[in-house]
Amino acid sequence: MRIVLWLRHDLRVRDNAALYAALRLAQEIIPVVVLEPQNPEDSWGTARYQFVLEAVKGLSNEITSRGSTLVVRHGDPLMELLRVMEQTQADGLYFSRFDDPQAFAQEARVVTEISAMGFVVHTMASGFTLDVEALMDAKGQPYRSWTAFKRHWAATKKPIPHKAPASIPTGEDTKKILTLLTDQRFLSDDTSIDPGGE
Repeated sequence: MRIVLWLRHDLRVRDNAALYAALRLAQEIIPVVVLEPQNPEDSWGTARYQFVLEAVKGLSNEITSRGSTLVVRHGDPLMELLRVMEQTQADGLYFSRFDDPQAFAQEARVVTEISAMGFVVHTMASGFTLDVEALMDAKGQPYRSWTAFKRHWAATKKPIPHKAPASIPTGEDTKKILTLLTDQRFLSDDTSIDPGGE
């Protein structure tokens, strides 16, 4: 099975639940980051975007050192993911959900459209230590008291972080396709900025 791994806000190979789920099933994993256009109304946009680009370059280095290639695309995530899935003849899509109101609609659109095309779509819990639902009170509401929240947090069992995998399986023919699919502008070196990473 060939799986596209959509890396969104979890730009890391360490403790990445979606990556580990894909490793259990896939013969080949195609790691993909889709950079969305900057929001011109975001006053922090340039600095934040540059920070993300540095994190993507760091992630690309980590994935390359494990025998694979990070595909970097720019644009609408649904359209770019579909393009990668069709070009690589992937069987499915894995990704970690992101607990953010703006992300919910985008995730729902991606899951609905890609599932309708016959692909397997598997979503994992967010990249946080615990899901938001695990930290609600007995009525399913956020805690209003720090002390009550702290007590609940201390009593809740936390998962053990996953170590970074030694390798990410990707065939040589697939790697050639991934290199062609990657928008190299976003991986170019800029020595005026501190290098990014996990």
